[in-house]
Amino acid sequence: MSDNILSAASMGAATSHRLAAIANAQASKVDDADPMQSSDVLKSVAALTEMSNRAGEPAMKLIAISNKDGGIKPPGDDQERRLTEMTDDELILIATGGA
Repeated sequence: MSDNILSAASMGAATSHRLAAIANAQASKVDDADPMQSSDVLKSVAALTEMSNRAGEPAMKLIAISNKDGGIKPPGDDQERRLTEMTDDELILIATGGA
């Protein structure tokens, strides 16, 4: 597998982790007695959580694919292809959901 794709997925996972930690720290600022008094903080936590989830998507997709039967089968091909045999373009399509 391309070192660049692995590196990008690793950085995305690290970014996801950092944003989740920041969201968690911000969540402690929410007023437990009246959470709606902290609506700006809640919006911040929601935005950070969404960004965290999106940053981790490529890494999670590559993990799911690599764990599925040891590889994937391309359409019309009876032989499994491992991620290590795919081009960067193929891996990017997988990681982005074909977008």
